[in-house]
Amino acid sequence: MESWIDAKKAFTVIGYGMDIPYDQCNAVCPEFWKDFSRRKNPLQLKGMFGVCMMHEDHMHYMIADVYLPWMKLDDELEAAEIPSSDWVIFPVHGALPDSLQKVNSEVWNSWVPAHQKDLPTNGSLMLEMYMPPVEDMSQYYCELWLPLQKK
Repeated sequence: MESWIDAKKAFTVIGYGMDIPYDQCNAVCPEFWKDFSRRKNPLQLKGMFGVCMMHEDHMHYMIADVYLPWMKLDDELEAAEIPSSDWVIFPVHGALPDSLQKVNSEVWNSWVPAHQKDLPTNGSLMLEMYMPPVEDMSQYYCELWLPLQKK
């Protein structure tokens, strides 16, 4: 499985979030993105990140962008701190959501079990990093990021 490691400094994201039961993620996340694209968006958020914060029985999912200090948060927006870390990055090629869901399944079913010692003990965070749309979405590129345990 193709991947590489990249060090990233801490940053803050802002966006819209919701809690999703794990068994509904593949259906609910694409619908959440459709709702996001139709919603009034005064800060012109683009959705550079899908932030997956894992909990015992659900995932809190945010559609988010990097926070800039002059942005004013409204009542619907939330913020999250993304910690400084080395991240293992998995490339995703092809039309969404199928390509992303395929790589995500491979990561959690193959890579994660083989690399448990490298992951934080709480394993509570994953990022989806999105690029701007392209004309031919079969050529689309995005990434999945998993933080590695500090050594």
